[in-house]
Amino acid sequence: MFSDWDDYTGDDDVLELVKRYHDMRSSNRIDYFDIDEFESIIEYYLNEYNYQEAVTAINLALRQHPCALSVRLKNIQVLIETGRPSRALDMIRKVEKIEPSNYQVYLFKGIALNITGKSDEALKSFNCAIDLCNDNQDDLLYSVAQSFLQTGQFVTANSFLLRAHDVDRTNVLVLYDLAENFERLDQFDESLEFYRKYLDVDPFAEQVWNNLGLLCCKTGRYMQAAEAFDFATAINPNHFTAYMNKADMLVGQNDHTGAIEIYREILEKDAENTHALCSLGDCYEETGNYSEALKAYNHAIALYPDFSDAWFGKGLVFLKIKRYSQSISSIKRALLYEPENPDCWFMLGELYSRMNKDIQAVEAYKEAVKINPLDHEAWLACAQVFFRKRKICEAISTLSESFEFIGENPTLHYRLAAYHAYQKDFNTAIVHFEQGLMLNYSEYQEMFRLFPKTREYGIFYALIEEHQHKVKQKINH
Repeated sequence: MFSDWDDYTGDDDVLELVKRYHDMRSSNRIDYFDIDEFESIIEYYLNEYNYQEAVTAINLALRQHPCALSVRLKNIQVLIETGRPSRALDMIRKVEKIEPSNYQVYLFKGIALNITGKSDEALKSFNCAIDLCNDNQDDLLYSVAQSFLQTGQFVTANSFLLRAHDVDRTNVLVLYDLAENFERLDQFDESLEFYRKYLDVDPFAEQVWNNLGLLCCKTGRYMQAAEAFDFATAINPNHFTAYMNKADMLVGQNDHTGAIEIYREILEKDAENTHALCSLGDCYEETGNYSEALKAYNHAIALYPDFSDAWFGKGLVFLKIKRYSQSISSIKRALLYEPENPDCWFMLGELYSRMNKDIQAVEAYKEAVKINPLDHEAWLACAQVFFRKRKICEAISTLSESFEFIGENPTLHYRLAAYHAYQKDFNTAIVHFEQGLMLNYSEYQEMFRLFPKTREYGIFYALIEEHQHKVKQKINH
């Protein structure tokens, strides 16, 4: 890590101090460093996440200054940060007897207790720390909040963040975490409020503008989102994430033409941005401009031949223009580089199915559900291949197996109702049809459309009328 000193951006005095310490260690001599110097050395290593060197410095410091509480606290900090909270608590209990009025002791005690799942005891210890702390209370409250954030106790964390905000309303770390945590708790209006408060303090925070844009997208405030992304890119014209987020938002609104303009803008600044190239290809495909879509995908492949997304995109284009053999070739190339991609296997199944290569289609669909057993579309497609070949028992068996992974699903029930009806097993068909009606009443019309023969069975109409009657009774009551 010492080879990285040229990249160090901290205090020059600290850097010189650490170099002197390193020279001492390299020559196996023992030089004297006062407590403040050892603290700076240890803090340097902690900031570099070099815990081994931090521990070595702590041990040397304790040899020269055996009563130094600040060094013992650093030792406790290392134990906590390296996942040894029980050992930290043992050391804290000893230090607590010596320094019962030091708030940092109770802060570290609370953090260690929190990690071990003793959140009630941790809360008591944190409150002791807060009572003993006279200065920089917002920093202490922020540290307490971080402990609860790291243990997934987001509501409790927020209570301390809000207290820290009351102490210092311009602390951007607190403002950022409040915005992020309120969003995590699905309290979007509050999250928006704190992102805006952050920007009142630091209006040039490009990443916060980007985050604000994402949150506005999530809450349907698309004009405000576009403005936020534009602010981020105005501050930093190379903020490619903000460009991509705005383009993705436009795609979500089916404004593919607007998205294309942004992807082209990105590529003017970064011609090798494969994400932008593939997204550009997707947009051209959606607008029916298949030649431009292929150009974008081929450009991405020329840059990175093993880029599976581009091969998959090519496969989709060839599918759209019914060049199935070339589509299969492209999808297989995608699978060569990403063999565990269920979307590729599903698409391969679709292609084989269209070409009436049923054995290969079933194999591809089965591979898709093996990788992602929650994909009900793949289960349905696999079963439909069997049904088309009049292998209805195999179709029924396939969908019955899917329930083990997917659970209750109206489409699966309606499909099984149709299959059993074609087998003249009306008792089982009725069971599945009733389940389908309960889960999604209107979807029975899709069953009638896909399986016209089911319209001939009066039992289904009787069940529909019975279901409608029950619904009316509930409404009347």
